[in-house]
Formats: sequence, C-alpha cells, structure tokens
Amino acid sequence: MMDFVSGKILEIQFVQRNEVKNSHAMELEGMQRSLDFLLEGCSLQISHPVTD
Repeated sequence: MMDFVSGKILEIQFVQRNEVKNSHAMELEGMQRSLDFLLEGCSLQISHPVTD
C-alpha cells in the first residue's frame, strides 16, 4: 500500500503460493491482509483503495 500524498510505502504483505489456491487468490489475500493491518492495527482511514 502506498500513500500517494507522501509517496511513501505504508505496508507490504508477502503471500506464499501454498497459502492460497492460485495467483489471483494471492493478490486478493495480500490486499486483504494489508487493509486489515492498516485499518485495525494502525487505525488509518482509507478513502480510495486503488488496484491495478
């Protein structure tokens, strides 16, 4: 996750392929873990999540 105002990386999650069923699921799991960490662990507010 990146803060586009500051240009800084806020969070990175690594998901191993044996944790999920396929590469699409890896991306989704990584996104969910990052959002959980930022929203619950850091109490940040996310206004516009954007993915590629």
